Amino acid sequence: TQTLRLLYRFQVSSPFGNAMSYRLQIDPSGRASCRGACKEKIEKGSLRFGSAPPPGSPYDSFFWRKLCCMTKRVCQNAMAAHGSIDNIPGFDGLDESQRAEVRIVFDNLLNTEAGPPATTTTKKKKAEPEADQEADELPEPADEAAAAAAQVGTKRKKQASTKKSDKATAKRAANKAAAAAAEEAGAKALKEKAAANLSSRAARANKRRSE
Repeated sequence: TQTLRLLYRFQVSSPFGNAMSYRLQIDPSGRASCRGACKEKIEKGSLRFGSAPPPGSPYDSFFWRKLCCMTKRVCQNAMAAHGSIDNIPGFDGLDESQRAEVRIVFDNLLNTEAGPPATTTTKKKKAEPEADQEADELPEPADEAAAAAAQVGTKRKKQASTKKSDKATAKRAANKAAAAAAEEAGAKALKEKAAANLSSRAARANKRRSE
């Protein structure tokens, strides 16, 4: 791994010996996030611009950004590092339309006093030294684990809700059955009392007749 990192740094080093190096590339996977203003995912197959960390940095991969999120300072640094747009690594591998797009972006930013071009307003994030790896097509285990945990949590909540609902239904059924039983017992007691009263009246009537 250390050998690959050394080779990687050698490949991206500036031909002029500058501390920084830059690269133009067609995004291969759509997994890298823009380090510019938008902070969005860079679309697969679109042009992206990479800034390599200086020698001695603990990070050994490019920081990628969309062309629409380029800034005047980044363009100036790239020109200072490589001398011209044509010398930026990856430029010679682009087709004519892509080269023209890069030239337009650089010309617009270098020849105006404006900062970065207008982009969608997004919530500012705390700057953190997170590198977009070259092998950015690799899966993201942290995201997968979080998704799995969320799915398990949702399933457990549904099960708890179903169990609670079943208990409530059983309790209502038990209360209904108890009320019915009480009503039936009350009706039976009334019938027995009425029968006893009739029997008592009949006994008294018979006694009067016999007297």
